[in-house]
Amino acid sequence: MNPVTGAIKFLLSTTLNAVLSLVFFLAVAHFQTPTFVGRVAIIQLLELTASSALTYLSPIIYTREISQSLAKHTPDTAVVGTVLTSILVATPTLLILLLFPTYIWLSIPYLALYVYSNTLANIAAARGLFTQSAISAAIFSVGRWGLSAIPAYYGSVPLLILIWTAGAAVKTAYLHLAVRGLPLKPHFSLAKQIFIEGLPLYISSILSFASSQGDRITTAFLLGSKYLGIYQLSALIATAPLLIASAIAAATLPAASYYVAKGLSIQKMSALSLRFTLFLYAAFATTSLFLAPIIIKTLFPAYTPGITSFKLLILATMLGTPFTYLTNFIAISRKTLKPMLYITTITATLITITSIILIPRLGIIGAAISQTTVQLTATALITIWATTTHTIKFNKREITVISAITASAILTYMLPQLFFTEYLLLARPALIIDQNELKSIEEFIPEHLKFIVNTLTQIVRD
Repeated sequence: MNPVTGAIKFLLSTTLNAVLSLVFFLAVAHFQTPTFVGRVAIIQLLELTASSALTYLSPIIYTREISQSLAKHTPDTAVVGTVLTSILVATPTLLILLLFPTYIWLSIPYLALYVYSNTLANIAAARGLFTQSAISAAIFSVGRWGLSAIPAYYGSVPLLILIWTAGAAVKTAYLHLAVRGLPLKPHFSLAKQIFIEGLPLYISSILSFASSQGDRITTAFLLGSKYLGIYQLSALIATAPLLIASAIAAATLPAASYYVAKGLSIQKMSALSLRFTLFLYAAFATTSLFLAPIIIKTLFPAYTPGITSFKLLILATMLGTPFTYLTNFIAISRKTLKPMLYITTITATLITITSIILIPRLGIIGAAISQTTVQLTATALITIWATTTHTIKFNKREITVISAITASAILTYMLPQLFFTEYLLLARPALIIDQNELKSIEEFIPEHLKFIVNTLTQIVRD
């Protein structure tokens, strides 16, 4: 279970996905109308809906159990069989989509395969099989985005869905061939145990969909597919850096679960994770604040009204996400997860109220303000929760990094040319990672990358 090589593999596959999806949407934005982009956005919203609804056994809980079974050298097939069977049992609920327009109900097979294949990939990662998980993601990305140029050119949503379905099917077949020990045999007592412990997370995932996507749903309902398309492109460009940066954190949950079972300190791991990911995400965000508006104005003038929304979304998303990862560490330490239910209830209510109030008055800028408000609220509440459960302790280093990054983000928002202020933290790299922490992760670094650690060690020492 090597978190460093796992992060590198996820980084490569996620970067491929981010680049291909961004090229796809930029090409679609150039050749098709915002209405077409809006319909594609609706299918992507259905992906999130299906993922939230069908995975009633929490991925955080079953990942923890599988990874800790690996650490203790005990079988995990009971957990794996129970999880896979739960997805198959829940799949018929997708038939409710038959009540909607043709292009939506045509996506039923795709959504079923999408959720099932993602579950297989999660299981592979939980077992430390990062290579297989990353390869499956790359296969899906190429099939999904690379071949979608054809339906994008003709403006055919049904053909697009067919290609996405084929990509999900190939990903599923590959994982079943590459990953051994994937029984389809449920254990009801185990399912009950995982379900009860993860129930707050399951309900929260549904509410999180409302809080994270409520602005887009309200935009589609009140302003129509055209403005949803404009807003979606802004949101896509804003979250593209997040997709790339989050790949590095993708190995955190299985690796942290594994090493907690081995006796490592949860507080030290969570603090290092927060400092590193916050710096990384902020670097992506501030650089994007400078570059993205130039690209939009130059290549896609029709989407210029979305620039202000983009700026708000990228800062809220990129600076808030590292704090939400603290939820993983809380689950790993087996603390009660009920507060997550309260947090998502608050944020779902907040996104509903603010969207209804702001979008009719301010349009897509109101949607961005609504989402920003929710992100800030969730970040604050999760941070308080993690602190009170002693999952993380905010010392001088954490406070200094957070303060410096916040100040840099505000400066860059007001004047994008100051994006480089974020990188001034590199003048004091020990604030992010010190010599002792470097030594603790050195054993995970592949031999051909040892020079990176040696360079960092010299910099920190100096």
